[in-house]
Amino acid sequence: MILLLLFLDYNVKISKETITVGEPLEITIQWKDTFKLYPSSPDTMMIEILDKDIKTEKNESKGIWKLTAYSPGDKAVNFLRKGDTIPAVQINFTVKSVLTGKERDIADVRPPMGMFNPLYLLYLLLIPLALIIYLLVRRKKHKPPVVKEEEVPPDVEALETLNKIKDLIDEDLKLFFTGLSELFRRYIERRFRIPAIEATTTEIAHYIRKKHIKELEVCIDWLREWDIYKFTEIMPQKQRAEEYFKKVEEFINVSK
Repeated sequence: MILLLLFLDYNVKISKETITVGEPLEITIQWKDTFKLYPSSPDTMMIEILDKDIKTEKNESKGIWKLTAYSPGDKAVNFLRKGDTIPAVQINFTVKSVLTGKERDIADVRPPMGMFNPLYLLYLLLIPLALIIYLLVRRKKHKPPVVKEEEVPPDVEALETLNKIKDLIDEDLKLFFTGLSELFRRYIERRFRIPAIEATTTEIAHYIRKKHIKELEVCIDWLREWDIYKFTEIMPQKQRAEEYFKKVEEFINVSK
């Protein structure tokens, strides 16, 4: 649904009114003036702006925004002029869960998080602890005693870490996808020389397109899907985790 809240001439198009969690949505707005419009939505909406393109020619402007949402429900995005508090255009759309039927029912009745499980801390410490032990062993075997972490080939480090988190597929899917995302970001940062460890998925997508790294374009969708599992209560089936384990393993072996 599109609401025009100011009496100006706006031509608004929306690619679809219903999307699934993480699916891109494109909004196009044309208006007869040179001022800029800025999207705004409450943090609780969990809406992310993926890309934007605003052009002004003569006395007309055109903006294209690509966005997505990471939680199901009815969403709203307001477009305001700079300095205004009243939106000029309001876009309403609906986000559906990627899980349906029985799977969704199971997700809805999960008990609220609040009880601390000590195993979570153990899993989170396992990966860095293993890396520290590995570096200490190398330091004793080589001279000079200080061994740079970069001496470990990116593919070797990534595959070793991947095998260490494999058991989490059967134990905790959220921790598995968290570890998978971290090791994959570290691998592409070291292998392709793009800042990925501390960057958001949107920023990584920008670097990949800027450097025209075609073999990494498919990985953008991987990272976005993993973000859903990391930051929400939505969880896939075990088979989905096994598929991503094989995909990442194959990608590292091919791109090393």
